[in-house]
Amino acid sequence: MKHTGIKKEDELVTIICFTYNHEKYIKYALDGFLSQKTDFKFKIIIHDDASTDATGDLIEKYAEKYPEIIIPIIQKQNQRQSGIRGMALERKTIFPLLNSKYVAFCEGDDYWTDEYKLQYQIDFMEAHPAYVGTVHNSITLDMRKGTKEKYNKCWNSDRDVSLSDVISGNYGIYQTASLVCKTENYINPPDYFDLISVGDYPRALQLTTEGKVRYFAKIMSVYRYASGVDSWTNRYLANKYNFRNRCIRIYSEEKMLERLLDLNPKYIEQIIPTLIKKEYDYNYFSGNIKEIKRKNELLKIYSEESIIRKLKLHILSLVNRG
Repeated sequence: MKHTGIKKEDELVTIICFTYNHEKYIKYALDGFLSQKTDFKFKIIIHDDASTDATGDLIEKYAEKYPEIIIPIIQKQNQRQSGIRGMALERKTIFPLLNSKYVAFCEGDDYWTDEYKLQYQIDFMEAHPAYVGTVHNSITLDMRKGTKEKYNKCWNSDRDVSLSDVISGNYGIYQTASLVCKTENYINPPDYFDLISVGDYPRALQLTTEGKVRYFAKIMSVYRYASGVDSWTNRYLANKYNFRNRCIRIYSEEKMLERLLDLNPKYIEQIIPTLIKKEYDYNYFSGNIKEIKRKNELLKIYSEESIIRKLKLHILSLVNRG
């Protein structure tokens, strides 16, 4: 690992960016960071996980041009492939470099579109210390079709984000590039972070149980959506492991919510219905019809499924049996 440090200053915000093979997009992310107009100092920590394209070279060029702002971490060996991922990676590479009051996030293939984004969010948090985080709406750019649409289509005005919102909305309330939160919360994650490799969902759960989170309807970033275009059936039959991985993720989320409930029993009414739904989804994508029909609470969800969804479940059952 090669690391280039900067002289410690009193930066109010640290922008954290993880990237891998984002040669086509990293310029947009970095330009969005550097265009921010603020009355405070900020720095950028950008972690490249041994990209096989020119991403690392581009980052180093930016770091040479802005040495007082950008801290590049260019890995020589892919950390994720080495088994270091999620919060374990952040503890190892990011936490030791933090000395700011707040942290902001953006993946290397996404980018900010509002040059006052940081100022807007920080002004609010400085004026309202009870808030541990702020988020905002984004544009989803579908890289397959070239279409753009709002990421959150339901919330058209500013509001607080509750734990119930996060649990019911799962990953769909806000996108990573919109989040600014207190560093104190970020570097002290609950132990359920270690139960799942994706940090967005547990971080949203953490923040809404440790303080208040504000959502702004204002659009200030772009999220690139670049999934495949094949059909549901072809995708499953072509790569059965997609659904096995999905089952693993659902199981991890279920265990994480159980641990959240252990730590915060007062949220039982919000968490239990979601746990039941997670159990249903796990059995659904496992093709386990018998287990679904064995439990009344799962059977109730099944009875409300569309004919197409029921047919897919039977297909999954047949494929898994084979």
